[in-house]
Order: sequence, then C-alpha cells, then structure tokens
Amino acid sequence: MDSDRLNAMPLPDDGPLLKIETALEVAMKTADSKGVGQVFADFLGTSANFYQVPQCTIRVLAARPLRGS
Repeated sequence: MDSDRLNAMPLPDDGPLLKIETALEVAMKTADSKGVGQVFADFLGTSANFYQVPQCTIRVLAARPLRGS
C-alpha cells in the first residue's frame, strides 16, 4: 500500500495545531473533561480540514483512579 511507505506528513504552516496543543495541555492539567472535549474537537476539525478528510466524533472519558501499591 502507498500509505505503508509514508514516513512524513505535512503540517499546517500557520501553527493552529500548536495553539490547540497548548490549550489541550491546560485543559488536561485542570481535569476539565468538557474543556478537553472542546479542544480536542477543535483539533479534529482543524486536522480534518487541512488533510481534507471527514471529521470524526470523540468521547472524553473520566480518568481512571490510580491504584495504590
């Protein structure tokens, strides 16, 4: 398959993914699942538009509790 030989993907030049990455990091650190969902939806929309593919949906799940030893 042609996709098996793909070793690099083009990225948008204007840096929208970097802004989204920063916003996602903030939302995850504050454990704001609604904020994470919105930022990730922005990421998917931006990526889908750039790569000209259909946008998919996401579902943000709650964090699993940490197990103590």
